[in-house]
Amino acid sequence: MNDTHLLVSLDWQGQLYRIGHLEIHKSRGRENYRFIYERTWIKHPNRFAIDPELPLLVDMPYLSNRLWGAFQDISPDRWGSIM
Repeated sequence: MNDTHLLVSLDWQGQLYRIGHLEIHKSRGRENYRFIYERTWIKHPNRFAIDPELPLLVDMPYLSNRLWGAFQDISPDRWGSIM
């Protein structure tokens, strides 16, 4: 069993914003994901959802057995993961 915790942030207009937290739980060769937005991001006047499947909701953890598109776009492909 292996867990990875990532802080999701955005460098936007010269400022760094904390968007949320992504947790990756690996067990028996499978990965499960959990994402939750930071309250400060949800209250920000220029906030936006980082993925259509992750609407802006307070204290709502999103769970999935596949990585959301917003994170797939910035993740290494299969070959990059092997390297």
